[in-house]
Amino acid sequence: MNVCMFVSGMAVLVLEIVGAALIRPFIGVGLFVWSSMIAVTLAALAAGYLLGGRWTRDLTGPDELERRFFRAAFLAGASMIVLPWLTAPVLRAVESLDLRVASLVSAFLFTPSLILLGSLTPMAVALCVRAGSSAGPAAARLFAISTMGGFVSALASGLWLLAVASAPAVLQGTGILLMVAAFGSPGGIGRMRGPRMLGLSLSLAVLGASAYPAFHRRPEQVVHQRQTVGGKVQVVDRNAERWLLVDGAIQGRERIADGAPTFEYVTLIGGLPARLAASPANALMIGLGAGTLADRLASAGVRVTAVDIHAFMPEIASRYFKFDAVRSRVVLMDGRVYLRRASEDFDLVVFDAYNAYDLPDHLMTLETFRLVRRRLRPGGVFALNVVTLAEPYRLAPKDARASDAIGTTLRAAGFESVESLMVGTPGWVGNLIFLASDRPVAPCLTDRIQAIHSNPGEILRDGSRKMTYWEIDSATAWRNEAYAVFGIKILLGI
Repeated sequence: MNVCMFVSGMAVLVLEIVGAALIRPFIGVGLFVWSSMIAVTLAALAAGYLLGGRWTRDLTGPDELERRFFRAAFLAGASMIVLPWLTAPVLRAVESLDLRVASLVSAFLFTPSLILLGSLTPMAVALCVRAGSSAGPAAARLFAISTMGGFVSALASGLWLLAVASAPAVLQGTGILLMVAAFGSPGGIGRMRGPRMLGLSLSLAVLGASAYPAFHRRPEQVVHQRQTVGGKVQVVDRNAERWLLVDGAIQGRERIADGAPTFEYVTLIGGLPARLAASPANALMIGLGAGTLADRLASAGVRVTAVDIHAFMPEIASRYFKFDAVRSRVVLMDGRVYLRRASEDFDLVVFDAYNAYDLPDHLMTLETFRLVRRRLRPGGVFALNVVTLAEPYRLAPKDARASDAIGTTLRAAGFESVESLMVGTPGWVGNLIFLASDRPVAPCLTDRIQAIHSNPGEILRDGSRKMTYWEIDSATAWRNEAYAVFGIKILLGI
């Protein structure tokens, strides 16, 4: 029983952490995914505690209660095996919903497993009490064992497992481990007679085995894919272009033949050295992505330092895209940490950092913009990219609120000149580019690059997550574009 409790604690945290990794490519916004997963986990465990308590009252015989305990553990493991098989239909069903509603509905996919896992603790306490133990010490011991299992799996899942195995594989592996614990423990179901249980075990094993290939084979268009602690990474070829996806969000795009950028904003920012009064000698980029923008700046003779928090990104950029790692210096670090530690000043600082569909809130604050201002030489330019939903000659209401806040915060940080430019095709997901400096910046305006009027807005400070909510419409449209371009099979990797 102690082994089952330890593994059940592992399973709860695996469902929470790995479950979030499984559904995030289709929701994208981490705050919504984690809030939904935590809320659903707590609610399901509470329901499981009540269910387990009821079973201890209804089953008077210790042998009968023991059988129920191990059967619940076995079924919890079995349900984890089939979870990846159920993911695609559930995610298809929530595709058109608001991101917050979609994340909550998706999280309910894990409730059956969590309810069964929650039922184990009250049954285990009752078994110990009926065996002669005091309720308090028995409950303390069982909670400690289960919590330590969760501690081990939280560290293993977040720091190691997702870097070497896919989310479905981790879920299924944990489910199998729980089934083995329930089957082989003293008093477990493996020592009980029950052809029906053996038949159920074989059926679920076959079902899990049939689900495994669907989630582990690679579509022909997918050149590379891997699960990392930073998200699911995919390199996809489509229509003579190569795309970089992280958790379903489009993070890079270039022509396969020559590596030329096909995002308009990359051309705009990459062309800044030719338009500035004094051509920048060096540039700092926060967010490497596919490395297309870094290469374009390096080709203009700019010495580039690219900072990215994800260790896999430089390898992906140089191996699958045309990024030349020799011409640019790459630093693996959080962008704000680097700004705080850096001693070098720059002529150009570029923020092009996204965590899937999430704009990192800690980079969009007055405190961070002040760090950027201190690292810029006189006349230097700060270029900031924000994904937005463009309407003809104006921003959607929530995007306008975000734009006004960013512009106001940049001015509050000491930038005397702030220009905001909409880049892209009206009606589609585009880019809002901010150019901030202590001197006027004259950007090149075309039919696809329009100046946007900025009104006074809120000043963004550390601790604020308002940008996440203001960017909901843009994130939803961005996600829908990924669905339209690639389809759910590509995003699932099937």
